[in-house]
Amino acid sequence: MKVNFKLSRDTNYYFGLFLLILASASIVWAFFNDGFDPEDFLVYFLIYAWGFTLLLKSDSEFRLRRLEEAMTSLQSRCEQIEKTLNRSEERTEDQEEPASEFYQEFY
Repeated sequence: MKVNFKLSRDTNYYFGLFLLILASASIVWAFFNDGFDPEDFLVYFLIYAWGFTLLLKSDSEFRLRRLEEAMTSLQSRCEQIEKTLNRSEERTEDQEEPASEFYQEFY
């Protein structure tokens, strides 16, 4: 069986995931070994909070980067469409027939 791992996220994501797994494993260990002292619970909570914060930060940055790339491509497409419309507008203005002398006063 071949396993393909494609690490496309930053290191904060994987470190946060590792911390969440570590905190979960330590809580399971504490449950079976009666390790639920208040100090231990504080350590479990801090490890969970640290891991979750790293995951949230990394995921937010990843989504923001994807959104920024999408917005940049949309902006370039809009600029390209605008240039095309401006060119076609210039062509139609050049091709208009000159107005007669009588109607030139109204222009």
